[in-house]
Amino acid sequence: MRAIVTGCNGYIGKALCKYIKDRYEDSFVIGIDIKQEENPYVDIFYNVEASNRAVIIGEVMNKQENKNINVFHLAAYASVPDSFRHLS
Repeated sequence: MRAIVTGCNGYIGKALCKYIKDRYEDSFVIGIDIKQEENPYVDIFYNVEASNRAVIIGEVMNKQENKNINVFHLAAYASVPDSFRHLS
């Protein structure tokens, strides 16, 4: 399985990355997050601000020769006030 996981360093994102690695022997996980921390279940990591996330996902999908990529969008702000500060 090939997967892109936004929010890969959050609680649910990290658990999902681990599940994919444990469940699918030939898995390849691309992680995207604004939080820079080590995630042993991610093959490639992009430290990206929320406003650039869609651009990075598009670029990553264009680079992959196999277009069958699962995208799990789990990125979110953990705080309601932070969410409102980042509205466009």
